[in-house]
Amino acid sequence: MANDQQQAGDGARETELKLALRAEDVERLRARLDRLAVARRDRVDSTYYDTPDLRLARNRAALRLRRIGTGKRVRWVQTLKTEGKGGDAALSTRGEWETALPGAALDLSRFAGAPLGRIFAAEDTAADLRAMFRTVFVRTIWDVSAYGADIEVALDVGEIRAGTRRAPILEAELELRSGPPTALTSLALELAGATRRKGKADVRLMPYGDSKAARGYRLAMGVAAGPTSASRAIADAGNIDRRDGVDAVCRKLVGAALNVVLANADGAAQSDDPEYVHQARVALRRMRAVVEILANASDGGRGEAGLSRAQVREMRRWARRFGAARDWDVLCSETLPDLRTYGRDAGTGASAAPAEAGISRPWRGVLRRAHGKCEDARNRLRAQIAAPEFARWALELVHWSAAPPRESAPLRVVAPAAVGRLLRRFARRGARFSRLSDRERHKLRIAAKRLRYVLEAAHAAFPKKAARDTMHALEQFQDAAGRGVDATVAREAIARLTRSAAVRTEARKWGQARQRDATKQASHWLRRLADPPIRPRS
Repeated sequence: MANDQQQAGDGARETELKLALRAEDVERLRARLDRLAVARRDRVDSTYYDTPDLRLARNRAALRLRRIGTGKRVRWVQTLKTEGKGGDAALSTRGEWETALPGAALDLSRFAGAPLGRIFAAEDTAADLRAMFRTVFVRTIWDVSAYGADIEVALDVGEIRAGTRRAPILEAELELRSGPPTALTSLALELAGATRRKGKADVRLMPYGDSKAARGYRLAMGVAAGPTSASRAIADAGNIDRRDGVDAVCRKLVGAALNVVLANADGAAQSDDPEYVHQARVALRRMRAVVEILANASDGGRGEAGLSRAQVREMRRWARRFGAARDWDVLCSETLPDLRTYGRDAGTGASAAPAEAGISRPWRGVLRRAHGKCEDARNRLRAQIAAPEFARWALELVHWSAAPPRESAPLRVVAPAAVGRLLRRFARRGARFSRLSDRERHKLRIAAKRLRYVLEAAHAAFPKKAARDTMHALEQFQDAAGRGVDATVAREAIARLTRSAAVRTEARKWGQARQRDATKQASHWLRRLADPPIRPRS
């Protein structure tokens, strides 16, 4: 969303916040914006271009030719956008080069100063550019002055077209003309209704990072976005230096983890692929570990880097909600198949799928009820994601992560002290692992995860090899202990799903075998972690 009057060849940095809407919220949003500014409306028809080998897309760039208006009021504008700070985050700053054209033909010579040279080699003429897809929508614009900033708010309603394929466009974009970036999230929270009624939003304005170009490419190629790996959050946070203040590091990491949560939440709302929920849950756990360990240590135990207690509680609440759905996914897609294979090998006739011939009647009942519970958990999570409160929580975290960091101690001081203390405590508890209850083992496994996540986030503060070896040992312990936890969860779940003594006995024997193996493997890795904790970098 760029200034259509920008002169030829001018380079710019576009800072904008992208928000997805529900159809039922459009008129309420229009009414709120109409109270802030006078609206203007245009029809926008954009064609996106690339080479047959998708050279622009591979370089995270988008080139479009846009027709604005109808009849005698038509204007032509060509735009090149490149990924910048924030990547595909909801709140991002990107490179933008835009110029008006006399007609419906690209003229790349007008992009003086644009980074086309690194995309097209000197011998290339870009003559093989071809139309990839179109976006056609009605755009309503309001120029709003609020929160010490000038902001252009655009509401787009229309569709993406790629051949015979179609995808809807229903979104708002808030572009910063002048002022602080946090003004964008402040205005979005106001428009969502979160500044009234004790912060309970009534309009769902969901921050999301998918640009029209990214969706258009997927539509043109007939592919889905796919789950986003939670480990990507570390890379997307950008360069982290051990001399950086912990508050600044935490804001970077939480913002990047939130992007992963939102991308996977969108996928979970539309797909039964359990990996969406899995990766969102892991990203939430990474976020919590950063806030509750690093940020809290920086604040001397007084708080979590400026986040309110209510915000931290809500972060935990969403982790539990995704976790509830993930637990049923694990039971149905991983644990029950393993248990049935064990039972089949023992001669019970258990099979790998509810509909497979030869499965006993009690097992059919277990599997049917388990899959029903799994579907219920997914639908419950989808309803929670679809509500305005999830979007409001996400907007608040975007706002916090984009705010200027507070003065805080450097990572090289805070991280080794916090991690060293937790590793020593972990080693003491782990020394009694074989005597711990199932509940205590589960807590120790969670502690291992949190330690690993913080080490990954704060790796710059530690020697590479020591951090890598410790993270590996923590991960191996976590996996081994997890198999024991899954066995306990499965045994308890099956006891609730059936009254069959035969099935319960089978589950108990399977669980005991898995527990013995898990205890042996977990104890091995605990011994590896019993050495003195890793030291900070010199």
